[in-house]
Amino acid sequence: MCKKLAGWVQEHPYSYWLVYMIFYLTGFFLVEQFVEAKYWISCPIDGQIPFMEGFIIPYISWLLLMPMSLLFYMMYEKEDFLDLCMLMFCGMTISLILYVIFPNGLQLRTEIVRDNFCSRLAKLIYRMDTPTNVCPSIHVSSSVAISIVTLRSRLGKEHPIWAGLIVFWMVVICISTFFVKQHSVVDALCGAALTALLCIPVYCFDWRNALKKTRLHFLV
Repeated sequence: MCKKLAGWVQEHPYSYWLVYMIFYLTGFFLVEQFVEAKYWISCPIDGQIPFMEGFIIPYISWLLLMPMSLLFYMMYEKEDFLDLCMLMFCGMTISLILYVIFPNGLQLRTEIVRDNFCSRLAKLIYRMDTPTNVCPSIHVSSSVAISIVTLRSRLGKEHPIWAGLIVFWMVVICISTFFVKQHSVVDALCGAALTALLCIPVYCFDWRNALKKTRLHFLV
């Protein structure tokens, strides 16, 4: 099995894009540990949105959607995989930099009084994920990136129902960040805007050709 996987990677060197996740997770961990929030994010709409523990399920499903999307496009649609990596990974990198420059957090969490599966799951997430480093929302920016790539992909155009389901899933994930009080509406808007802006260099410039002229040419 390992030999087959190693052979596939050698035949498809662009898959090395996924190594970025090691750097991202390391960077996110360091930011979470050593960067303290100085600016608190909120807007009047946040106060009108109730906590609903059931939304913790779609919120966590992001952890499934992100790797599934990367692996699917890596195996079946190389060009879409490259676009997704650029959109998603650039968004993650910029977000981490902004967390350091503009250390921010939330004061929106409320006490979870109910005792059911979703409530216990939400409490677990609260303990694992601090309400800091929230704007722009990586949850939202990466979900928007997946949706954009899906809608532009060949498979998305040939199977609009499938593409629509992915976009619907993305929308529910983004909404879930409000209802579980993990993000402010401001965080989500900034995350979506970040990915939208990144579409300009990703889709309007020939970055692949530029990368081919560097030592990272194997990535394209």
